[in-house]
Amino acid sequence: MAAIADFLRNERRAYGSLSADPSRLENADRYYSEYLIPAGETMLVYAYSSRFSSFAMEGSGTILTDKALYFHPSHKDWADGNRIDYSDLPKYFVFQENSLDTVHLINAKEDITVFGRTVAPNDTTGQELVRLLRRLQKTLIGVNTFERAQYQAAEGWLLDCIGRSFHSYGVLTPYYDALLSDIAAERDFASMAALYRAKNYYRLCSTAEYFAFLDTLSGKDGEKLKSALQKPDQRFFDEYIDDLSTPSVFTFTNSLLKTYSNLRSRQRLTMAEAIILLYLCVYMGDTAYYEDLYRAASGAMPARQRIFLSVFRARQKNERMVKVYDRLLSGILPEGKEWNLTDSLGLDALHYALIIKDSGLVRKVLSSADFTTRDRKAGGVRPGDQTYDYFFAAAMIYDDDALLRDVYVGTRRQARPLVRSLKRLDTLIDINSRLSLSDSDPAYRERADEFLSMRKEIAGELDARVQEEKKKARERARTIYDSRHTFACYLISVLTDPDRIFANLAETANSCRIYRYRDVCFVTPAELILDLDYVLIQNNEFTRASFPGLEEEEASFFDSAETFENPAFAKKQREKTAEEKATEAGAKTRALGSGHTMLHRFFTESADSDVKELKRQYRELLKKFHPDVTGNAADAAIIRAIIEERAAILDAMTG
Repeated sequence: MAAIADFLRNERRAYGSLSADPSRLENADRYYSEYLIPAGETMLVYAYSSRFSSFAMEGSGTILTDKALYFHPSHKDWADGNRIDYSDLPKYFVFQENSLDTVHLINAKEDITVFGRTVAPNDTTGQELVRLLRRLQKTLIGVNTFERAQYQAAEGWLLDCIGRSFHSYGVLTPYYDALLSDIAAERDFASMAALYRAKNYYRLCSTAEYFAFLDTLSGKDGEKLKSALQKPDQRFFDEYIDDLSTPSVFTFTNSLLKTYSNLRSRQRLTMAEAIILLYLCVYMGDTAYYEDLYRAASGAMPARQRIFLSVFRARQKNERMVKVYDRLLSGILPEGKEWNLTDSLGLDALHYALIIKDSGLVRKVLSSADFTTRDRKAGGVRPGDQTYDYFFAAAMIYDDDALLRDVYVGTRRQARPLVRSLKRLDTLIDINSRLSLSDSDPAYRERADEFLSMRKEIAGELDARVQEEKKKARERARTIYDSRHTFACYLISVLTDPDRIFANLAETANSCRIYRYRDVCFVTPAELILDLDYVLIQNNEFTRASFPGLEEEEASFFDSAETFENPAFAKKQREKTAEEKATEAGAKTRALGSGHTMLHRFFTESADSDVKELKRQYRELLKKFHPDVTGNAADAAIIRAIIEERAAILDAMTG
């Protein structure tokens, strides 16, 4: 141990944050007592943050003697004991995630914290302790084959952990990223560390960084690895998709936001990039962009990838709806974006409230969101369209006419005029009833009775519509049952049996069947048999499938140089162009408003002095540029500019 003592005495002077001779500190005897250090050992280094804390001996320090490392025994959660003998030090890898974090000794059996976290941004004590311990390890290992094997075993185990982390998180989290950098610096597993670094750049879709990193590889092994990684899609794509598509194992992290951002901002995408981005869109809940991108890419996408993506999306939809279902069962309404979620069948929060058979909950849901504008159809499912209608579902479940009326009013746009009329009449009845009490004029009472009679007629018409719709809904249900249409009949059974919804959500996490009907992929328990194409998943593994084309050999798209325009980039460019047009039009409008002169952008000069002509041109411009006509939401900026220009012309007329 004399050699270790000499090493520490020589090394400690190079570390400004470490106490070079703790034996000279005041109350040194207390340190021996506090840290349970035997009297025969000599304290040589004391690591603590005295410059940043008023507590020098309150369990915050780490002491190195000539024989062992000690941390304060009060830290029962750090390790079983507070002493690490130097003969055991080569068994561990010394690691600190960042300069403010705890210092660890790690191997396959233990993760021991030997120095605590600091909140002081300029505190380098932990960093210096890590450097000193690593230097000490190299001295202890020297040329000793056994101890070097122990150290490399710890490194190899940590590399395995890093490899497994890709399956759990997609990309390296900050912890594993820092760990990989430290292991790579040791050079014992340089090729494996380089492979993982390249894989991470690929998964971040950082193409420039990926190839820049390959250029840094040197030596015989480095050149060999560089050559093997020149086609990253062929090396990494399949494994990446396998990880992304296993939701029960995979955890979406903020680290993947960089991948999502990198891809979404690109002008053009390869097929591999588009598929990765589609999976990330599902995790992000970016439904609108998913639909745009899928339309752009699906034509050239291999059938297997389309099927796997659809299956993954169906499972994710159900997984997200579990929380909504649990909240509704507890009488709690969805929050925020949860209102827009649907399960794999296309059923949303109102469908679930109806299925739960709680009329009070149904009314709470109806009063909390607008269901008159929702598309209640699943894409391309014509025979089953009717079954998505909220009123149809209510008519299958309830005989309560009052509730059916509330569902009709809350979900049918055509009921709005009648409801508005009833509310106005209620107001008029109330006003005239009050006036009749304070004024002897019989006209008030007569008008109140007249309004009351009108109200009864409108309410009667509304009730008649509800009864007619109920009758039609039940006739449609009988027609569907008689036709034995597989999908529509199954959907009705789900609407009328709460146990089916529970089974679809609670019993499909690891094993399930995913059926496809037209453009709808929906999840059911594995034991449910329907006469539809399906994929059977058992323990999160594809075990059997009847989807056409799934088993066919397909040409690889990895070598294709073909790319297609990114819908997000194209949309951004359209919005930018529209904004520039609107800005230009707005500037010219302001010129008219102040000086009554203008280089016309939208209106012609004939509209300057003729109100009728101004109105005519305004109507024509709305027909030409309104987003509902053009189908381009970005044209809303042009409409705003037209309205501003019209206002400026009117101001000029009234001068």
